[in-house]
Amino acid sequence: MTSLRLPQRGFTLITALLLLIGLTLLGVAALRTSIFDEKAAGNVGFRSQAHQLAEGALRVAVTELKKTEVLRPPYTQPPFIIAAVPGGASSAFWKEDGNWSSTTSSPTSITGIPAAKQPRYTIEYLATDQSLGSSNTQMTFHWFRVTARAVDPVTGASVVLQQTQRIKAI
Repeated sequence: MTSLRLPQRGFTLITALLLLIGLTLLGVAALRTSIFDEKAAGNVGFRSQAHQLAEGALRVAVTELKKTEVLRPPYTQPPFIIAAVPGGASSAFWKEDGNWSSTTSSPTSITGIPAAKQPRYTIEYLATDQSLGSSNTQMTFHWFRVTARAVDPVTGASVVLQQTQRIKAI
């Protein structure tokens, strides 16, 4: 009896292995992309949390600033900075951790955040001006710059927010 089959040369095996390798590489690439996207989304969340903490510190500072007992000069105790900030309050000054130690205040202690990472704020007295009020009377206003900073405790991402505040003198 003679066999009608042709001898196998392994073409199907090689094709299947190449296809399997291609699918494996595709799966690994998809997995890496998924992990990267997850980390990126997590970092956005952490930065958002730091932004919210800084925004909260900014609001606390403005509330403190509007209290009548705070508005009486001289502005010599923290959170007030009397001297001009080096570099005209450039963003580089505010990004340095050391510049936030003795001249700032922390609004409250937030549970779960280490003391070094608590949001902090400072208030700079800028100037006093005179202008006409609503009843055409001369009024005195104080100008302040409020700067708040928060650092995400997980990633170390820091957010610095500034706001200029004009408040009627007492």
